[in-house]
Amino acid sequence: MLCGGAWRWVFVEPFVGVAYAVALLINALPIAFAQPNEVSGFLGVIAQGGDFVDGNAILALRFAVVMSLNLAILNLLPVPPLDGGKVLLYGLEWLHEGTKRLQVPLNVAGLVLLLGFVGYTTVADLLRILQAVIA
Repeated sequence: MLCGGAWRWVFVEPFVGVAYAVALLINALPIAFAQPNEVSGFLGVIAQGGDFVDGNAILALRFAVVMSLNLAILNLLPVPPLDGGKVLLYGLEWLHEGTKRLQVPLNVAGLVLLLGFVGYTTVADLLRILQAVIA
C-alpha cells in the first residue's frame, strides 16, 4: 500500500513537473522570437558545430554526445507531436476519457507550431550565414 506522501509522488508530482515544463516553454518562446541571434536551427548548429569541431575527433565525439542529449531532452517536451506530448495526452486521457477527442487537434496544432519554429530558425540561420559571407 502507498502512504499519503507516496500517492502524491506517484500521481501529482509528474503533472506538476509537466506544468512547470510547459510554463518554461511558453516563457521561452517570446525570447526566441525577440532575440533571433539566441536561437539556431539545424543550419546554425551545423555551421557552428563545424567551427567547433574543426577536424578534431575528440571534439566531434563530444559534439555528437551533446547534440544527442539535447535532442533527447527536446523530445521529452510536452508538445503533442513529440514523445513528451504523447505522454501528456495519454495521461490526460487516463484521467478523463473525454480528452481523447482532443488528441488530433492538439497534435496538428503542435506540428504546425514545430514546423513554424523550424522554418523561423532556418530563415534566421540563412540570414546569419549570408551576412557572414557578405561581410
